[in-house]
Amino acid sequence: PLFGYICDKKPRAWLMPLGCLVTAVTLPLAIFAPSYGIVLLLIGINGLGSASFHPLGAKTANLVTDYNRKGRSLSVFSMGGSLGAMAGSVYISALMKLGIGWHIWLYSLPSIVVALSMFRMIPDLPPYPPTKKRPDGKSTLNDVFKFSILAFFGMMLARAIITSGLSTFVPLYYVSYLKGDQLVAGFLLSFFQAAGVVGTFLGGILSDKYGSKRVMLVTMLPIAAFLYFFQMSDGVGLFIWLAFCGILLAATNTSSLALIQKLLPDNLAMASGINLGLSSGLSAIGIIVLGNLADIKGVETVFIILALLPLWGFIMTLFIKEPKKV
Repeated sequence: PLFGYICDKKPRAWLMPLGCLVTAVTLPLAIFAPSYGIVLLLIGINGLGSASFHPLGAKTANLVTDYNRKGRSLSVFSMGGSLGAMAGSVYISALMKLGIGWHIWLYSLPSIVVALSMFRMIPDLPPYPPTKKRPDGKSTLNDVFKFSILAFFGMMLARAIITSGLSTFVPLYYVSYLKGDQLVAGFLLSFFQAAGVVGTFLGGILSDKYGSKRVMLVTMLPIAAFLYFFQMSDGVGLFIWLAFCGILLAATNTSSLALIQKLLPDNLAMASGINLGLSSGLSAIGIIVLGNLADIKGVETVFIILALLPLWGFIMTLFIKEPKKV
């Protein structure tokens, strides 16, 4: 959110390609780092590169399309990230199988190409409108503390914990609780992520047609039922119910990105940073709590909690007031 706030104050389109370059270089450097401390430093810089790209990237995706197609544009933007995350993990794994050597730098090649392309595209980007001054003289940052935004934070907390909880504990649940094979557990997680790509695309399109809040309400509540069915299933049923969860969670994510940009129209980059960045922080906190719970009560208890969280997210969404088109 901090990078977003800075970019809303003054356009800094160069941060997008710079962020790509930083992330492209720091991860391979971390592999060759001589100490754990250096690894942490490089991973931290890598995170800053990601944080400098995403808020302004989502703002740009908003500005290049008209009002009735903004959700679709944000879906394409988010879907690219989801596909990149999936392909990147496979790509780096394949490179690592060849051992540690100069070929690791091939991992950086796609990001470097994209960054150089974005540098060339900067003059062709639409102008970034300056942050408007409110008639009462207050900063638009005060809008963050509106009740709808606070309710949005509550919804985002539930969604972030569910998503990170499933990504972290599905393999553990399958192997330690269901006594399944580790390879199948990996396929199960990949299936969940692939389903999320579909949901990411659908979420924006449905938001354009039916409204972001309505899509969030419709997609959030069934997740509770699907997680219950997941716990009652085995075999192919696990894949089916987890796929449904992946689709609905991703659709909620894209819809929420479109919604918070509507709630903070004068701070589009900061709004995007809140949805994309703050959710990552909330996910990390949620994983720590759920991890301690799993150690004390068992991993099956974690899934009971995850199945209840959509109810909280649904209730919070009810209190969000979606702005109408002006």
